[in-house]
Amino acid sequence: MNPKRVVRAFLPCSVTVAGLTLQPFTAGTILLLEKIDHPLVDDAAKRDMTNEEVLALLFVLTRPVKESNALLNQGPEAFDDAVMEFAGGIPVARLKEIGAAVRSHFVAALETATPPGDDHEKKARPAPGT
Repeated sequence: MNPKRVVRAFLPCSVTVAGLTLQPFTAGTILLLEKIDHPLVDDAAKRDMTNEEVLALLFVLTRPVKESNALLNQGPEAFDDAVMEFAGGIPVARLKEIGAAVRSHFVAALETATPPGDDHEKKARPAPGT
């Protein structure tokens, strides 16, 4: 067993790219992305994200879940306005670097997730007759 993988499973890390600190992907992050119908959490949306979707994801990842949720509770316009203001401070030249970091961050978060239908209890039981 890889001890670094075990540590990452219990202590999610944050990542810094282009001066932005990406918060760990949490269940709260997933719920927020579901609230905005983000394609990252929509299995049916097998497509590239739009610039707006990338920047909304980046916005969510750079602040506490509670803050993004409060904006969403004010209405979609409040959230969209905050994302637009946030995006205004990001140089276009850094988008590719930021996108790659977000992708890696997401992949690392999923690395330790248990796939749906993976029943650890079944695997842990001894075989009959042992």
